[in-house]
Amino acid sequence: MVRALLLKVVDQKGEEVRRVEIDTDLLELILKRKKDLGTDWFGRMLAGMFSGVSVVKEVTDELGDRTTRAFHIISYGVSQDRCADRIWDEWTPYHAPLYGWITVGFGTTPPTRTDTKLEYELDRKAASTIYNDGTGLVIITAAFSFTEQKTISEIGLLLCPCYEGCGRSGVCLLLDRTVLESPVVVSANQTLYVEYRIVI
Repeated sequence: MVRALLLKVVDQKGEEVRRVEIDTDLLELILKRKKDLGTDWFGRMLAGMFSGVSVVKEVTDELGDRTTRAFHIISYGVSQDRCADRIWDEWTPYHAPLYGWITVGFGTTPPTRTDTKLEYELDRKAASTIYNDGTGLVIITAAFSFTEQKTISEIGLLLCPCYEGCGRSGVCLLLDRTVLESPVVVSANQTLYVEYRIVI
C-alpha cells in the first residue's frame, strides 16, 4: 500500500493556519509513473470497505456485463459460550462489519510494523471515505477539535468492529501509525483535519 498523509489546522474563520504533508510527493510520483493502474471498480470497493456498511456500487465484469454489488469488510471469529447445563464450552461463530477510524496522539517513539496502537492516544473519530472515479486515490478523512490546546505528534488509521461498540479503544485493528517529524499544535478554537490518501 502506498499512502500519503495530509494534516490541516484551520481556525474559526475556516482559514488554514498550518499544513503538514507526509509522502505526498512520493504518492504523486507513483500516480504519474504507475503502469499497473487499479480500476475504478477497485477504488469504489476499497472506499466502501472502510465505511462499515454495505456500499452498493456498479461494476463491470470480465464479460462486459454491468452489475450492482455490495461491498464491505467483515470480521469473522468465535466467542465462547459457557452454559450452566453443559459440561463443555461452546464456541459461537459471529461476524461484524468493520469501520474506518482515525486516531491522534502525542507519542514520539518511531513506528514499527508490529505496533498495535498509538503510544499515547488523545482522541479517535469515525472516518469518512470517498473514491472519485479516475483519480486512483481512496481518501479517508476525520476532523478533530479540542476544548484546550493539544500537541499532536502521532496519527493512526484503524479498522474497528461494531459488535464491541464501534471505535471503542482496545478492540480495533491498527493499519497505520505515523509519527510526525515536528508536532502539530491545535488550539482550542481550531480544527485539525486528517486525510489519508491511498493509491490503488
